[in-house]
Amino acid sequence: MAQILARVTPPRCTLTGVAHVIGHEGARAELFGAVAATLGPRDSVRLDVRDPGAGLSLIISAEPRRALARLRVNADTDLSALPHPLAHLLPPSNGAHTLVRTRACESPAFEFLAPDLTGPDTEPDRGREADLLDYLARVIDDDDPGYRPGYRAGYRYVEPGIGRTYLADFIQLCDRPEFRDFSVTGVGLTPFSSTGFYFEGPQIDGHMRLERARHRRRVGDVLAAAGCRVPAVAAIITAPELKHTLSDESQVPAALIVRGFRSVLRVKQLDPVANLLMSGRVWSEPVQKRLRSATGRPCTCLSPSFFLGTRSGRRCDEARSCHRRRTELARSNAGGLLQHACRRLAAEAGRDPAAEPLSLTEYVAWFARTMGNQLATMRRERFLHDYRLAQAEYDDPHHLLDSLMDTNVTLLAEFADLDTGVLVDRQDADSLDELQISRATMRQLAEGFEEYHAIEARIAQSICATVEMLALPGQRERHARRLFAAAYERAAAGGRSVRAGRRTLPLEAGGS
Repeated sequence: MAQILARVTPPRCTLTGVAHVIGHEGARAELFGAVAATLGPRDSVRLDVRDPGAGLSLIISAEPRRALARLRVNADTDLSALPHPLAHLLPPSNGAHTLVRTRACESPAFEFLAPDLTGPDTEPDRGREADLLDYLARVIDDDDPGYRPGYRAGYRYVEPGIGRTYLADFIQLCDRPEFRDFSVTGVGLTPFSSTGFYFEGPQIDGHMRLERARHRRRVGDVLAAAGCRVPAVAAIITAPELKHTLSDESQVPAALIVRGFRSVLRVKQLDPVANLLMSGRVWSEPVQKRLRSATGRPCTCLSPSFFLGTRSGRRCDEARSCHRRRTELARSNAGGLLQHACRRLAAEAGRDPAAEPLSLTEYVAWFARTMGNQLATMRRERFLHDYRLAQAEYDDPHHLLDSLMDTNVTLLAEFADLDTGVLVDRQDADSLDELQISRATMRQLAEGFEEYHAIEARIAQSICATVEMLALPGQRERHARRLFAAAYERAAAGGRSVRAGRRTLPLEAGGS
């Protein structure tokens, strides 16, 4: 790092041999911070990175709370050389990171744009909104004949197993630096979903209905104001070509939704096998091969999405050899992701992650208590994560597919996807029609709220046990369930009353 800094000469310099530093989250933060420390409050430096295959420019300046780095994009910028700073934490698919080629939507527009959202500048500069649309209003299209040859700034990174979202690097909410990772959802089918899905479900085309994007923002705003940790909706983008196909083949307007996360990584991603569950092909080929090589036979459990801590029906039978193998794989994979979460959480708490690191024991306790507090808040707000619990046609007696699951909770205890979330007392008639929720369903949700909430509280408690099981495998006594229950009860007792005869819920107070 010292050798790199010695070559940085404001206001502009050219560097080589640093793409690998910029492509690693920790090394990037160290470099940007060290450069910013040499600058005055109004100074900046432009780094032109001329590594083979990169050719990008970064504008680094010193901000009051952090170093700010802006990407300057031109036709020579090659983002395929820099998949994403989180990519090194996730297992590559078939030996390589999954990059998709994207094309710009025609005539895009912002339905919503957060005033503090910034992104890459283009040369020549066309203004913030135009630059953001050029960078974010992009859909997956590997076969697009109009894709500009040599324009490699259109490459985006897709996390293993993700079906309709890519990550967008060099995006920031300037007034909310706690949101570190940004995704764009509704971009079409990724390589993990393009061949079909393991679980049959509603019509899925990789796009997001415009009303669903609006709904996510509305619900997220209410939950955030109440104290819950949810992603920040940074933008909603429309374009004439964006359409979502319904099950009857009719089409409705779709949108791209840009969201910021404290950490985009999910609890499910701790398990490299469950994380790849998207299509039958992905499951049957690389995943089953890994298990068969260790056990001599494939995993035939009810649901390949597996964690010891979650409810029965979603895990391998403990008597099967695949159970042992999957436990080993998850624990060997989880270490780097959990350390990443500890570093992010330490920084959020105002600690220097290097000088005052957060222990895994501290992290697990924080996660369990935070989840307990949030579920109590959701009870006070009369919020359910999945309105389908009250739909007769949603036949899921074991609640295996409730949207409050390990794939929708991030490692920093954020509730990632709010498509099926509903505030049972606050939905107006128009929003019910748009979401295709009947009034009878809403009445049932309101009347049975305590029962439905209790199901989701127990699921959330189990997710905490999952995190503890993988973070502290050698620990004999398990505390996550107890910490969740205690935090939940304290928050419930201290909050305003709910429409219920009882204050407490039947949560598990003991170990896992």
